[in-house]
Amino acid sequence: MHPYVIAQAARLFITTAQTEDFTNFLTEWSALLLKYTDPTLHTPIVVRDINELYERFHAFVIALRQQVKHGKGYTLTGDDYANMFIHEDAEHRARIPAPTDTPTPQVSNQKHLVTRISGNEQDPGVNHIGLPTDVAKLGYALIYTAQDAEMPPVETFVTQEASGHNRFDIHSELAQVGMRCWMVAWYENHIGQRGPVSNPISFIVI
Repeated sequence: MHPYVIAQAARLFITTAQTEDFTNFLTEWSALLLKYTDPTLHTPIVVRDINELYERFHAFVIALRQQVKHGKGYTLTGDDYANMFIHEDAEHRARIPAPTDTPTPQVSNQKHLVTRISGNEQDPGVNHIGLPTDVAKLGYALIYTAQDAEMPPVETFVTQEASGHNRFDIHSELAQVGMRCWMVAWYENHIGQRGPVSNPISFIVI
């Protein structure tokens, strides 16, 4: 999202101060993320700081989207909606179809009993905040096996409560430490219709 905002700032009347704020947010995020994912630097202060930055960054991006969506003097294009993840108003659409995109889940961080999943591989300005246009939730299913076991059929995976964000945590039980967790994911629209299922991924519970 960030490169697109920078490229289209003049056309969409996004101010220099806003583009600088966006860049500064990402710079600060990258620095904090290095500390957050380094066991030797992962402290309660770092956790507090990254959570506070996330809240401020989230609010900034949502406000920017609303500003662009309702701005005057230009007409939004399909690229604007797609690259800035701006949702079109429901009354302007006859029907929102089932999603056609497929998420690409990956482990972004892991600590004892908690594994953080990112729903796609986009830049930090998108992947932990928003979902693609016309996607309401990120659904997923899990199954735990022995560490060296083969993957069970996807049909046996247990569906979990869908996430409203592209970034979420999987909480495992103490008895599952050392086991392998398999997962698949999919996008859902506002009425629960599912898109294509992702390729499976797995991780070892720590």
